[in-house]
Amino acid sequence: MLRRNASPTAPHRRRPPRCPNAMPILAVLLVLALSPLTGVAGLAAPAPPKHEIATRFDVPGWMSAETAQQLDLGFDVLVPADVPSPFDGEPAVEAYDGYYQLYWLIAGAPPTYLLISGEVGGTIPDFSYYDRNVQLEVNADVQGTPAYHDLTPIYDRVYWQVGDVVYTVDSHNLDSTDSLTLANSLFPLGGTPPTDTGNGTGGGPDTGNDTGGNNTGNQGGNGTQSPQAALDVSGTVGSGETLSVSVSGVADATLSADAGAFASNGESTLQGVGDGSYDWQAPAPDAEQTVTFTLADGDSGETLATAQTVVQAAPPTAVPTEATLKCPVLATAGKEATISVAGSGTVTVDASDGTFPAESPNTDFAPDADGSDVLNGTLPEKGTVSLTWLAPDAEMTAYFFVYDADGNTIADCGTDVTFDEVATGDATPTATATPKRSGPPGDGTQLGKRFDAVVTQVLAYKSPPTGDATGAPKAAEVPPTAEAPPDATATPTPAPTKTPKPTATATATLAPVSLSEGGVAQTIGPGGGELQCPLASGATLSIPAGALKEPSWVTIRPLGDREVPTSSSVTLVDGTAYDVTVALANGESVDKLAAPATLTISVPKRSTDRRLMLYRVSGTRLEPLSGVKVEGDTISAQLSNASKVVAGLPAPSAPAATTRDPMPFILAALGIVVALMAVFAVAGVVLRRRPRTVTPRRGIPSRARVR
Repeated sequence: MLRRNASPTAPHRRRPPRCPNAMPILAVLLVLALSPLTGVAGLAAPAPPKHEIATRFDVPGWMSAETAQQLDLGFDVLVPADVPSPFDGEPAVEAYDGYYQLYWLIAGAPPTYLLISGEVGGTIPDFSYYDRNVQLEVNADVQGTPAYHDLTPIYDRVYWQVGDVVYTVDSHNLDSTDSLTLANSLFPLGGTPPTDTGNGTGGGPDTGNDTGGNNTGNQGGNGTQSPQAALDVSGTVGSGETLSVSVSGVADATLSADAGAFASNGESTLQGVGDGSYDWQAPAPDAEQTVTFTLADGDSGETLATAQTVVQAAPPTAVPTEATLKCPVLATAGKEATISVAGSGTVTVDASDGTFPAESPNTDFAPDADGSDVLNGTLPEKGTVSLTWLAPDAEMTAYFFVYDADGNTIADCGTDVTFDEVATGDATPTATATPKRSGPPGDGTQLGKRFDAVVTQVLAYKSPPTGDATGAPKAAEVPPTAEAPPDATATPTPAPTKTPKPTATATATLAPVSLSEGGVAQTIGPGGGELQCPLASGATLSIPAGALKEPSWVTIRPLGDREVPTSSSVTLVDGTAYDVTVALANGESVDKLAAPATLTISVPKRSTDRRLMLYRVSGTRLEPLSGVKVEGDTISAQLSNASKVVAGLPAPSAPAATTRDPMPFILAALGIVVALMAVFAVAGVVLRRRPRTVTPRRGIPSRARVR
């Protein structure tokens, strides 16, 4: 029996044609839509770095993978294998195309710092920044390359050049090494660290993996020792604590330490040392300090053994900064006088005039004393220091100020300077009234020996004898002849009229005066004027008419690069720091100009950049000036008061490819996908509604006709 609708001759019922499966097509379209984004949004697997430095075995242990990647600059970036004492951890890092800088800093007076840098296309200066009269010459060697070693009381700097890259190692107050030794131990990031060839295992080669114990030099330290001689010290000691130093295998030797003192004689060296133990008292450093002990032969001085211990930092004490200041009532012009400061804390002593010679006792208080009018040092708690001050060659009143670390005045006094010889003696308090003075430490005229003649001319300029509006003194006049005795009956002679003061159009009549350290000074009056430092180029200060109310002494003094604080966000341009001051004839600072002056500074052509800025030095901070203009190889800005100014380049921002926001591209791609899906959906609906062609059925034979 045949089933209904199952006739073998009846056509199959066909469904309307459907759209092919859209999912594979949508997947392909999605991949195509997102493929352009892989280079921008990072949706695909990121490309490997140019150099796999971050994962190589030769990245020093103190450096993170992020820092190593940041220093992948396409040229040899030299780094130390270990961070030298007293520093620990990673430095502040600046790195961009063709330049890198590593900077460790421990703030203090003076600071302890280490700076390692390299610059493609850099130059080595011809002179020492400590003393520009000193010509730099090749006097050292760094890994077989000629080098320039500039060792001064305030920095230890080495320059050398490899190919077109100039490298610099600059340091101060390092405990365990020096700049030249450190420069010779640097290795390229991505290269092989140098091998330590010292002996620290009782006579065998030092592999850098000593594990401590007796006769190891320093419990895993370094140095040279003979198999017979040995030093044994604890690996660490607290600040100010006593440590026992064990000596063996010697007789009549010399034991010394590079810090602290031995209890038996209170000094850092012991003579005639034999086998035994010797008590040594550790110093009290502000930061962790490594102290090296040396055992040497008493006759030849040959080193027999060395050992090291780490002195922990002294616990911080909240000692308030306070000071009292005593200065003599009188001082002789051009002669030395004594002032005394009592109190505690780190302070700045500033003289309005005169200088503090760079000699004892000034250097005992301020090791970085440079012969200027400012000293920075730390007062012993509740103690007193005496300082030597050289008075200027002029009759005037000099003022002294003591500032705390925040620049606040905490003490002041004054001394009258006279040409009459004053008997020397102990400093006595003075009742001189506090002068009206403001501004950061270091303000002062720096006038020098020509100040007396300058003051005479300035006073003549302020009150010209004939009322000449130009203010220029006239030639000597013929003395008047003797007159007859006055006639009692004569009409009284009218009182002479007062000599008029110079008008606002008056200009300076004195030529610029050259000062010490390359500075220049000039008297500029209400009419305005211009001063250049040095006289040919460098910095130019243009003072408009009306900016000064009376003739004033304007100075521009170049600053050494070490006199300017550094910042991780600013790359300073060497040789562009200047100190601009304005003072009245009596030395009193002019707080603010009535109209801003324009300071223009020349910069090296290799340093010109449209992003250059001028910064005002405010204590230890760099404050950007407003309205800075860069034109060719000059940069300028307006000043309304005395300032220390330096040019610098702000740190570059991250590359655009790494900071570009991928979200707009992702949204656009999703929009395209949604639009395509909508098109396919509409197409499917249209196809479903299309009229279908149906084949008519055949009639089925009647059941009665079936036999």
